[in-house]
Amino acid sequence: MPNDNNTTITTTKSAEGGAAYESLNEALFGGATVLELAYGNPNQPPEEKDWIRFMAGTSKGFDLGLNSVSSDADDQSSASETIITKLDLVIKFDGEVRRKDAENQFGFHKMLKYIVDAVLAKRQPVLWARLNLVGSAITAFMVVSSYSGDGGTSELFVCAAEFKIAKGSTLKVELF
Repeated sequence: MPNDNNTTITTTKSAEGGAAYESLNEALFGGATVLELAYGNPNQPPEEKDWIRFMAGTSKGFDLGLNSVSSDADDQSSASETIITKLDLVIKFDGEVRRKDAENQFGFHKMLKYIVDAVLAKRQPVLWARLNLVGSAITAFMVVSSYSGDGGTSELFVCAAEFKIAKGSTLKVELF
């Protein structure tokens, strides 16, 4: 909706129907992004009802980790030429830990147990992950590649998690 200054104000609801976020000029705020997880296997993407929000997030993001090679051959020009050969996607998440996991979330304690149980059973701690960026979503079958927690005596206990692609053919980006 236009305001007095002829700029556009957009109200966006988070993916799980939570609080609305207003932004000028279509700016995306981190609070509107959501990381969701689902159990499954790489051959069958989860149904919409199977996705569950990953704990109370304070920061969510991704890095495509583009791998490149450069040519320094002198037969083209004085400038090096670079091509992208692969991508090494990482979804990053920072969150605050609650004493008990919320019933409607894939919480810290549930994730901790899931990872340890999987590794002790000589399985990979793999899940479907979907990072909803409001205008797009990144989805892939991913392995939990890093998981840690930390808290000072007078600070909130926080955690950090990273997810990397477990099966490349499952990676997709959807536009909304």
